[in-house]
Amino acid sequence: MTVQSIDLSLHIAEFKQNGFTVFKQLIDQKQVSIWKEKIPQIREEIFGEQVKSHYTVSDMVERYPTMMLPLTANPVILDFMESVMGPFIQIGDNNLNMFAPVAKEDVLNEVNGWHRDMYAFVPTGTDYQIPRQVLALTYLEDMTEETGPLRVLAGTHRKETVMTAEEKSKPHPDEELLSLKSGDVIVFSGLLHSGTVNTSDRYRLLMGGMYTYSWYKHDCNFNGPNIQRLIEQATERNDRRMLRLLGGYGEVEQRRTNSGFTLADETQWKKWIAEDKAALKGPGDWWRTPQGT
Repeated sequence: MTVQSIDLSLHIAEFKQNGFTVFKQLIDQKQVSIWKEKIPQIREEIFGEQVKSHYTVSDMVERYPTMMLPLTANPVILDFMESVMGPFIQIGDNNLNMFAPVAKEDVLNEVNGWHRDMYAFVPTGTDYQIPRQVLALTYLEDMTEETGPLRVLAGTHRKETVMTAEEKSKPHPDEELLSLKSGDVIVFSGLLHSGTVNTSDRYRLLMGGMYTYSWYKHDCNFNGPNIQRLIEQATERNDRRMLRLLGGYGEVEQRRTNSGFTLADETQWKKWIAEDKAALKGPGDWWRTPQGT
């Protein structure tokens, strides 16, 4: 799937209405296979002999840049993010998650826990609001009843929906269980959602992370050697988008965040996005290198 083959306007409309949208098969199966082959090595490098029910590897762009950038810096994802938040996108976090299977007879609550993510809020009206953060996630296997589908409450980014402590671990009458396929990418924000307990015979593998504004606090090591190397290369190419993505809040962003705001946001964003593309020296995917390292 390419930038040219996707109608972003349809995804934007769905995102604004429901709080989420799915880019089906955005990641091809060859890339998924490369990721899955490397994960056992990563688990051993990071955790050694530890046995855990849930492994999280954070800072994936710094730790394994050529593995993570095809997702984190995917041009379709970034084009979408800039369309709904403006050209101010920074990585908030970027993770690999591994959820161990649980025997069906040991499951106490199939719902892991309803929640909205960091920087979200409980809406007080039904108007759409520009999100403070957006998540983009992809699973590395099909989501079935056994692997544990993602549960969502569509539209709760625009509804004052709250829950008791007891309700947070129970199925909801309005929930939708998403049967995502390996390589699909779901993008969402401000949405009440929950995982489901994995009762399959294998780990549930999930990659992705949160995007925030470039002036927000983040959970990334932008000072590591791999990211510093990427920053040097992005600077040579005047790649403003990549620099922002990697924590580079500069003079361009300062001017834009104090622009006076006399034009409609999306109208102004389109002008700034065009400026950034014109300033770029070379292709936008210059960071691509042989995958799997």
